[in-house]
Amino acid sequence: MTDVRPGTAELAESAFDMPIRIGFPLGVTGLVESVRRHRPAAEVLALRADLDVRAERFARLRELDSVFTAARAKADTSAREVEYRANAATEAAEKADESYRAVESAVDTLRTEIREWAAGTAGIRGSGAARGARAVRRRGAARRRAAPEPPPRAR
Repeated sequence: MTDVRPGTAELAESAFDMPIRIGFPLGVTGLVESVRRHRPAAEVLALRADLDVRAERFARLRELDSVFTAARAKADTSAREVEYRANAATEAAEKADESYRAVESAVDTLRTEIREWAAGTAGIRGSGAARGARAVRRRGAARRRAAPEPPPRAR
């Protein structure tokens, strides 16, 4: 049984700074069988430790998955709310544009009616009815000028 790697003696000599000789025990029995007998127990302990680590990781992954699922649901709800608000804003802008156009149309209509009214009254000014109304106003003004002034008040 020689499980020594090549160069081990040289490495040991340089480390200890003294001559080294590699030896093997003689007459030792049962050691190999003991190692074989205890190796499965050590492997079971290692496997158990690995299982515990994996179980902890899996539990943490489940926790993260539930947090992620809740976050995704909130994000979806938020996205629907944003879409709803964007549609409402678009509708409000369309209604504002429509109202603006309606007001502009009403103002244009009113301007047209005022122009037509003004044009119609210009024709009345030159007519006989308008001259008669002016004459009545002039006579009333003349009477007011010809009327005697009231006496001053006593103080």
